[in-house]
Amino acid sequence: MYVLPYGFKSVWRHALCGLCALLLLSLMLFHAPHVFASTSLPYGGNRLAIQTTHSSQMRMQPSQLGANLFTFTGVHTFITYNMASTQFYYQGPQGKQTWSGNNVNVQDSPLGTLITVFFPGNPDVGIVSLTVLLPAVDLISNAPAHFETFAMYAHHRGFILIPPARLTYTTIALHGTAQP
Repeated sequence: MYVLPYGFKSVWRHALCGLCALLLLSLMLFHAPHVFASTSLPYGGNRLAIQTTHSSQMRMQPSQLGANLFTFTGVHTFITYNMASTQFYYQGPQGKQTWSGNNVNVQDSPLGTLITVFFPGNPDVGIVSLTVLLPAVDLISNAPAHFETFAMYAHHRGFILIPPARLTYTTIALHGTAQP
């Protein structure tokens, strides 16, 4: 069995998370272009494109509003994420598993917060990661907030070359609930 040095694994993991963030952004632009619509306004004789933002669309990061517990449900999938303890629980097609601490990769992006975990696997055959898009959520007092989002499984091809693509993706729609 081939073993990668620890430093390389960390670089590889961060590169994959960045790739997942880029793919999620591409998917969002493709499926919801109206969200990123822009208008042109005159400014000093030149026309600049600025993003249209309404006060109802402005959001704060979940941690600024006190949201710490997030629950996601989808087809055959149940996920919880606790921001305070950095604990991620998954139950779905890949089995049941809990990750915590450094095993949960949290990354900010223009779309929201990307939460990525890696399922245990065999690097020779391939590894599966799961990235959940956590949008910025408004909490009103202590009432739970409901939202729609999605997650993406990334199937990382192993050293045994089976499909031609190194990465293949599967997305699932999720209904989310944010709680203080």
